[in-house]
Amino acid sequence: MKIAAFDLGGTNYKAAFFENDRLTAFDQTNSLSDMPPEDTIEYILQKTREFNAEAIGISVAGAVENGTILQSPNFTNFDGFPIKKSVKRAAGIKTIVENDANCAAWAAHVIYKKERLLFMTLGTGVGGGIIYDNHLISGGVSAEIGHMTILPSGPRCHCGNRGCVESLIGGWAIRRELERMGYHISVKELFKASEHDRRLRKFVMRLGEYLGIAIASASNLFSPELIILGGKISLSFDYFSAATIRSFSRRVFKRLNKTPIINSGIDHAELVGAKLLAERIPNISKDEKYD
Repeated sequence: MKIAAFDLGGTNYKAAFFENDRLTAFDQTNSLSDMPPEDTIEYILQKTREFNAEAIGISVAGAVENGTILQSPNFTNFDGFPIKKSVKRAAGIKTIVENDANCAAWAAHVIYKKERLLFMTLGTGVGGGIIYDNHLISGGVSAEIGHMTILPSGPRCHCGNRGCVESLIGGWAIRRELERMGYHISVKELFKASEHDRRLRKFVMRLGEYLGIAIASASNLFSPELIILGGKISLSFDYFSAATIRSFSRRVFKRLNKTPIINSGIDHAELVGAKLLAERIPNISKDEKYD
């Protein structure tokens, strides 16, 4: 089966083309999230036609229900947009749309074979995906870990709230804080620079502490067997893992404080998950869960 998978992120749009289980092509472009939704639809259709796909899987940074983007803090024109209906009507092939972290969580579930799993994406924004008893928790505002409040008097988030996880450790929030501190470096450069700058080192440790609080709060809800981190910032986890594990262990129930916290090790997990979900379309009825 030929499947076109798309990851619509706040910084980049990615497209991957799969034939059965083989990745045959990959494309990346700057995000079109500040453009009219029609431009995004055209991008998807163009790439789908190039590949002559039989099905489409779309991963979106935002809350999704029945193929409609309910709200996306990192997009400007997509709230309430029925992206699945629009793409399916224009492309004329099977289409599925899911939250990006949910897609990544499903990919991890298939690969790691855990019944209960927490996946957190650390990139421009912060997302969450939960597998519980082999089911993907999906629909509406689900597993939005990035928008849990952990610092009530904290900075303003793109969602309008204050003190969200994302407003403290999301890529855009880190850049904002670096500028406030007088540093003109990228998020990627931050971690290397922290090896020689005590002020930056303290900042990185604080990021790790906030991440540990978020993971512990989520874990106390459903006892995951495995916690997986994805996204570009997770590639630098070694720099703040000690602070994260320490913060997590202090706040989680004792029987959970040995839960493994790992990097996903899955290249483009959101795209892989979108592809895996698209493969299941023939078996999913309107009201059925992914199980």
